[in-house]
Amino acid sequence: MAEYQKWTRADLINRIFELEGKDPSTAQGAVPDPPVKASKAKRNESYDISRHPVRKIAIRFSYLGWNYGGLAVQHEDTPLPTIEGTILSAMQRCRLIPESASLFDLDFSRCGRTDRGVSAFSQVIALKVRSKLSPEEQQDPANDNKELNYIHILNQLLPPDIRIYSVALRLPEGFDSRFSCEYRHYRYFFHKGDLDIDLMRQAAKLYLGEHDYRNFCKVDGSKQLAHHNRVMLEAEIEQLSDDIYYFNLKGRAFLWHQVRCMMAILFLVGQKLEKPSVITDLLNPEKYPGRPVYDMAHDVPLVLYDCTFKEPIEWITPNAMPQERMENSNFKHWHDVMLQSTLSLAMMKHIAERTGSERTFPRAEDGDSDRVAVVNGSGSFSRKIPYVPISKRKMLDTPDVTNEKWRKRKEATQ
Repeated sequence: MAEYQKWTRADLINRIFELEGKDPSTAQGAVPDPPVKASKAKRNESYDISRHPVRKIAIRFSYLGWNYGGLAVQHEDTPLPTIEGTILSAMQRCRLIPESASLFDLDFSRCGRTDRGVSAFSQVIALKVRSKLSPEEQQDPANDNKELNYIHILNQLLPPDIRIYSVALRLPEGFDSRFSCEYRHYRYFFHKGDLDIDLMRQAAKLYLGEHDYRNFCKVDGSKQLAHHNRVMLEAEIEQLSDDIYYFNLKGRAFLWHQVRCMMAILFLVGQKLEKPSVITDLLNPEKYPGRPVYDMAHDVPLVLYDCTFKEPIEWITPNAMPQERMENSNFKHWHDVMLQSTLSLAMMKHIAERTGSERTFPRAEDGDSDRVAVVNGSGSFSRKIPYVPISKRKMLDTPDVTNEKWRKRKEATQ
């Protein structure tokens, strides 16, 4: 008897028909099973994205990298989400790309890879996505205004610190975000404090041209690079406001952590801990075959400011989404950040006025002039220790030795 207490009304009625010798499926008054609601997985299976046309597009977007584990999507779990992972997840949610598609399947490419904490004002990725237009319709530019409004669709799903602001529907033949890029433009923002800007400007000019940057990067043995020569097209210190400056840097390609290493040495020059000529010395692989040990500049102030391509790209902005709505969305996020920044600065100024402190950087105390606090761009400083000149520091392995060690480790695991 107890087992019937768990039965539904329909099950009980059908059981009565069975006991009376009637077929419950044909008996008059039989209660049909309630319709089974399709699961989310079933509903997704019913939408076959492979039946829809695709096209290759490029999207240009900005992001604040403080809350992310870098740009590039990773195969394994990461402590923080990545920018690309967040964008690709949004594309899967709105069915612009299949959930099972690999980056290879999508013909995916990125322009400039940024590490954890680094931001970008103009990043570009290209990939194949679902299209509203048939392949024949895609050939006619007059149909572009009928295409899916990719910017509007994605910005509705993305967090406010990732904003897509233009899309290119018609890319040059063989376009690749990385290899079609002519140069990348970085800016590293910093507070002037006690830094000697004139000395930093003298030093920055020494980066111009083609040089061996092995001592301004983290050498990665897995890349097996034969050389570390890179061309810098612009390298200068510019003023943004009264106390805020930035290192303006343009180059055709960059090594791992190159900009942060270049900035770290500029900070040492600005603090008068090193002469500008230290850059000339570090660019000489005969004098420094391996990189002297020094800390990189902090990641957060670094921005991929822009990227320029070898062939002109026709970028378009949203057509279906009212421009006013897009601007309001962007304004809200900007206003929140601006207000927080303004209040923080006002609070620090208030404290400085009340305490009579005008110092911007920690300095060596009287009688302790051989101990310094080294600037790293984060607003914090390495602890006060006797400063060791670059020329007297231990050198890391040369790139050749690093490459050889990596090859031996790989052979040992095979």
